[in-house]
Amino acid sequence: MDENSLIVLKNNKLISEVLDDIQKINLLIFGIGNAKDMAIRRKSETQVFEKIEKENLTAEAFGYFFDSKGNVKMQTNSVGITLENFKEINNAIGVAAGSSKAEAIYAVTKYNNNFILVTDEAAAKRILEL
Repeated sequence: MDENSLIVLKNNKLISEVLDDIQKINLLIFGIGNAKDMAIRRKSETQVFEKIEKENLTAEAFGYFFDSKGNVKMQTNSVGITLENFKEINNAIGVAAGSSKAEAIYAVTKYNNNFILVTDEAAAKRILEL
């Protein structure tokens, strides 16, 4: 979605009401994904994949892409939870499983570690190796 369409969408009365409600969330369950896998799932444009490769991005959450140190390096145009919302929500639960998600989990926890992680043994073992 281009930026102009995003602005129009956010100004829609129903969407803006939902965005206002997001400010009141006290419990969030969210997924943590591998940057490349999530770009594929979101049907991202070529330049997104190029940036993922060039900057060695490892994680995606809420439409934001992170490097291994937890730095936000790219944002896709999306409507919903922002990273500011994420940091303000007191009860957040991140979900990711599989050893292939370990680097992504690690990167997101470098950005914000104030959430409960639900994962599996394979991811946990790989995280400990990092």
